[in-house]
Amino acid sequence: VFTNSVEVSQTFMGRYVAEISVAKTRDAITDIFEQDDATRISNQIPANLQDLTYAYVSLSAPLATGKKLQSNFSGSATWNKYVSPLQGGTLVNQNTFYQIRLQNTYTFGKSGWSAELNGSYQSRMVWGLFTIRDLGQVNAGIQKISNNKNTTFRLNVTDIFTTNHIAVLV
Repeated sequence: VFTNSVEVSQTFMGRYVAEISVAKTRDAITDIFEQDDATRISNQIPANLQDLTYAYVSLSAPLATGKKLQSNFSGSATWNKYVSPLQGGTLVNQNTFYQIRLQNTYTFGKSGWSAELNGSYQSRMVWGLFTIRDLGQVNAGIQKISNNKNTTFRLNVTDIFTTNHIAVLV
């Protein structure tokens, strides 16, 4: 595996972070299916694909929401393109996908109690031979820090709506 890449990031006003990168990888490691025609059995195995080219841009920013509510947003867009000879043909698989995440924390005064509500979404993306369907999740939690600040109690629920299931298309 050999990668040529360029990446630039910038922080604006001490709060906003932007990043852009491009790269080209030779012999990118991913998984493929290999079929034994005699037994008609397929196996998923690691393999090197000839070329992976991608471009990426992201932004993260705190959102001005007040003293008790702290929110952070991050989002990115990525373009991937895989090209490789594969099992007697040529694989060309590419797309542009995006990811967004919003994190919220609400503090209930000075009592040591706080609550969190977070969500994320990733659109359909390609990974080697595969296309991964879009997915997302919502998480929530509540927290209490003891009066002497030596102990933290947490109760969290992850993927409340059970939407974070990876589904792959070949």
